[in-house]
Parts: sequence; C-alpha cells; structure tokens
Amino acid sequence: MIRILVHGIKDGQHEIDLKVPAKEQDGIVPEFFGDVLVKGKLTKLVNRFSFRGLAKCKALLVCDRTLKEFEQEIETELLLSFIADNNLVFGIDPDAEEIKDNEERVIREDEKYVDITRDVVESLMLGIPMKKVAPDAVDKDLEELYPNLSPENEDDEIDDRWDALKKIKLN
Repeated sequence: MIRILVHGIKDGQHEIDLKVPAKEQDGIVPEFFGDVLVKGKLTKLVNRFSFRGLAKCKALLVCDRTLKEFEQEIETELLLSFIADNNLVFGIDPDAEEIKDNEERVIREDEKYVDITRDVVESLMLGIPMKKVAPDAVDKDLEELYPNLSPENEDDEIDDRWDALKKIKLN
C-alpha cells in the first residue's frame, strides 16, 4: 500500500518521499519491478489536502521492433485532491453529490492515512508507452535492424504458389 499520513499534520506544505516495493502493490502489471518512488508536496488547508508530485518505477518492456527486452523508467505526474468531511462521507451534506462529481476524493475526518495506491498504479500503467522501442532501436530504420529482409537481398525467384491468386478476378 502507498499511504500518506494526514492525521495531525498542520496547515501548509509537507514534503512526501515514499518508497515501496512494486510487487506488493495491488493491481500493478507484472512489467513493473523494483521500488515505486513517490515524491512531491502535500498541501493542507483546513480540511482539504492536495498532493502534487511524481511517481516512478522501472518496467521491463519488450521492444516492438526487435522483440528484445529492455528496461525503462516510467515517470508520471500525480495531482490528487482530498477533502476530509464526515458529512460528505455519510451523505448527510446536500452538496455530497456535487463533490462526488468533482475529482476530489472524500475521506473521513479521523482518517489517519490516505491510500493513494490505486492512483499511483493507474498513473504508472498509463505511463507505459503505446509504442515500446528499445533505446538502441530508436533512430534506426527496419532495414538497418534487419538487413536480411531488404529487397536487394531477395532472390528473383517468386514462389509459384501465388500464381493462383493472380488469376482471381474481383468485380
């Protein structure tokens, strides 16, 4: 669990520096390994908390071009907001529905910690690039990576099994 202590802290800014093992986080994909690092500032103003920081973790990815495994550090920005109010938690306050529609998460006033595990895990998983390219294959063309596949190296002989497809007439 990735938790931030909020009980008993004074109004103002507080430095947060957390380090937890990635494998112990619920819902994290197996690509992540090592430690999840969360650094940032927690700001408290009366019953509102906001956290602005970064989450980092190393991931073992497979290159889409070379199919080789490589390590990449995934770093994402976290912007979280909480409000400590028992009336909102229990639905007593008429503004409860309006606040639930916002991005603010409601916590109990006597809550000792705020669990940000889900936020960190989701943010890191969204930080995995769609196109995974190893650092040694970034600026190279496919012809450079696979010279045996270039058209110059092909034999002039064409497989005769394709001749039957050439005879098919489409309207």
